[in-house]
Amino acid sequence: MAHVKVQLKLDSAGAKLVTTPSVVVVNPNDTIEWKCDDGDVTVTFQGKTLFEGDGKFNGHKGHATAHGKIRPEPHEGRTSIAM
Repeated sequence: MAHVKVQLKLDSAGAKLVTTPSVVVVNPNDTIEWKCDDGDVTVTFQGKTLFEGDGKFNGHKGHATAHGKIRPEPHEGRTSIAM
């Protein structure tokens, strides 16, 4: 089980949200958090998600969201999350 940290920031034009890492890869039972130093952030996944819980994560500027826990099933192996 790993903990994945994703940094969100606006590009130089302030028009596009960029993630670091650019491709987020998680495994079953991993946890993940998002953080944005440019402002408050809400990360939402619709429908049945990979997460235990509702798939909505809020963070204030400069602070990480609550940790999201990846479900132990039904997917196998690594899963990437498109942002």
